[in-house]
Amino acid sequence: MNIILGATGQLGSYLSKQLDPGTLHTVSRNEFNSWIGEDRNSFKKKMELILQNSNTEKNRLFYCIGETNSSQQHSLLDETNFGYPMRIMESIQQLPLRMVTFGSIHELTEISNPYMDSKRTLFDFFLKSQNVFAWTHFQLHTLYSEMQPRRHMFLGQILESLSQNKPFEMTSGSQIRQFHHAEDIAKLIIRRLDDSESDSLEQINGHEVIKLKELAKF
Repeated sequence: MNIILGATGQLGSYLSKQLDPGTLHTVSRNEFNSWIGEDRNSFKKKMELILQNSNTEKNRLFYCIGETNSSQQHSLLDETNFGYPMRIMESIQQLPLRMVTFGSIHELTEISNPYMDSKRTLFDFFLKSQNVFAWTHFQLHTLYSEMQPRRHMFLGQILESLSQNKPFEMTSGSQIRQFHHAEDIAKLIIRRLDDSESDSLEQINGHEVIKLKELAKF
């Protein structure tokens, strides 16, 4: 069974499209919010109930929920990006489930902001918890797709500037980034999970990079 928490977001929706509907159980952000307020035993019981319908040997729980806006309250960022997945992992340790989480490739750099710090905390927890329960952590670059980007993201800011026909204001734009289509990444994630059953850190990198200034000009 493939359980996707946050199935209506960009990554969650594309992962859903790559999986057999007969092995898929999706949970929206709103439904998840109602679950997470309950105690750990209640969450475990919900997972056990879902797994009763599993007809596959590989059971995975995808945590596709996250806050990416560093302007949000730090407590919200920490709770969503680290607190919630940690509580989930502690509640499902005895279940035949592999926890699949997602972070940023920049967790390995010195970039520091409230968003990155919260994701780095989850990454550090993963390193300390290997061999404790089944877990795979993917570090990704920026994703894009046909879905409208969030306003606080670089692509979202460009879109807003274009739609309002006003100059796009930015810093030097010297930062080098990679942008990957969410569908391509979703396919690769499923392929890697199918190929490995061991705890692992998976970094997904491409060969093409671009300066943010070049992207904005284009």
